Amino acid sequence: MGMRDDIDTLINYRTWAVAGASNNPDKVGFDIFVTMRDAGYLVFPINPREPEIAGTKAYASVADLPVAPDVVDLVVPPGATLGVVKAAIERGTKGVWFQPGSESEEAVGEALRAGLIVVAGGPCAMTHRRRWVS
Repeated sequence: MGMRDDIDTLINYRTWAVAGASNNPDKVGFDIFVTMRDAGYLVFPINPREPEIAGTKAYASVADLPVAPDVVDLVVPPGATLGVVKAAIERGTKGVWFQPGSESEEAVGEALRAGLIVVAGGPCAMTHRRRWVS
């Protein structure tokens, strides 16, 4: 599959987690979380420093989520991605989407070796927001 197919596959999954979700409306982590939630996705915010994001209970890690997300969207610094990817693999996540600037070679490689669908080095998930709300 090419990146376009991977993007289509991930967007069609309806249970997501946003690692690096934020309460700051100027941040991508806020925008992705709120847009997906408002479009009817089951989406969990992950932020170990916030009890809730935009009025929704936040979780400290992928391991703490009440269900395994199909997709984990990474909006965290590259140094934090490997731990999130490992937790996603352990939970049985099907794919990970590295937002621009979040990629680490090690984390991308770990996800690929585990057989996850990976979007990395490509577009921000928000470029596909029309598909979430249409």
